[in-house]
Amino acid sequence: MKRILFTLAAFALIGCQQAPVPDVLPPLSFANQPKIRIAATEIRVVENYVAPARSPNIDHMFPVSPTAAIKQWANDRLQTAGSTGIMEISIDDASVVEVPLPKTEGVRGFFTDDQSERYDGKIRVTMRLFDGQRGIAAAEGDVNVIRSRSINEKASLADRERMFHSMTKEMMDQFNTQAEARLRQYFSAFLR
Repeated sequence: MKRILFTLAAFALIGCQQAPVPDVLPPLSFANQPKIRIAATEIRVVENYVAPARSPNIDHMFPVSPTAAIKQWANDRLQTAGSTGIMEISIDDASVVEVPLPKTEGVRGFFTDDQSERYDGKIRVTMRLFDGQRGIAAAEGDVNVIRSRSINEKASLADRERMFHSMTKEMMDQFNTQAEARLRQYFSAFLR
């Protein structure tokens, strides 16, 4: 009888253990960088890309999706400094697609940890400044970022979330560098 009570007590203690605490991922922010002042009265983010919420697209499963990160970038980096005009940030693509990778077969495969999936991310944004005098853009520039990462087949859900967060950050760091260069190159007459 004592053995049964001991076993029940052990199972009760195991059941009371707390679930592991998920990682707290740092926010993606560009607020620590200087504002880029644009001769416009409004900064408008246009979402031309709508992520399909089904496989092979997985960007909607990211802790911070590329679309949300681009919006955050526009909010953190761009500032209006004009009496007319609209600065438009058009998100044309912000996708991440999962590609299954081949596994090692046979006995060798039993002892091999393969990369199970590759994630191909793309960001394509068109920036336009409409100065209000014409219906066409007074300045225009494109930013294109492509990044791929793979993950081990034994990765946990937390490992995947960290990798997804890291991938978005890498893409946005590259995006930030390219966007600033395009603004200085093509929008120099409208920077304040």
